[in-house]
Amino acid sequence: MKPYDKRSWEVKELKLLIDNDADLYRQRYEPMVKNQQQKLGKQVYNPKLSEKMWKYLADAGNKKFAKDYGPSGGWTPNDRREVAEMLRDDFEEEMKSTGFMRKDGKPTQKAIQHAMTKAQKKKFLSQRKNKLTQRNLDRNS
Repeated sequence: MKPYDKRSWEVKELKLLIDNDADLYRQRYEPMVKNQQQKLGKQVYNPKLSEKMWKYLADAGNKKFAKDYGPSGGWTPNDRREVAEMLRDDFEEEMKSTGFMRKDGKPTQKAIQHAMTKAQKKKFLSQRKNKLTQRNLDRNS
């Protein structure tokens, strides 16, 4: 995990292209974030596999650049891997800042609840309500 300022200008350029392209954001980035949030909430998130997934976005950015501007972009696979690492790091920082991930990389209760299905949420809330009711009964006895 290199700091951004230590990376080559080519890597930074591809990252900027991905960050600023509306089509890539809407069609690729948003679904990937939702997918990774679900994995985090289900406690199956793996940073190495996540990085592999983010490489697909880096590859799509490379392909989009070649389509729009000609093959002069030509980022190497190593460049795209570095961009994937940057994208994964950005995702994890965002999850930490929004309360979905703890500093040690484990999901918070918020992430777990976010990943629940409607039936699971209903069951969870019902159990929580029953516990609170039982506590109140115990206090009043």
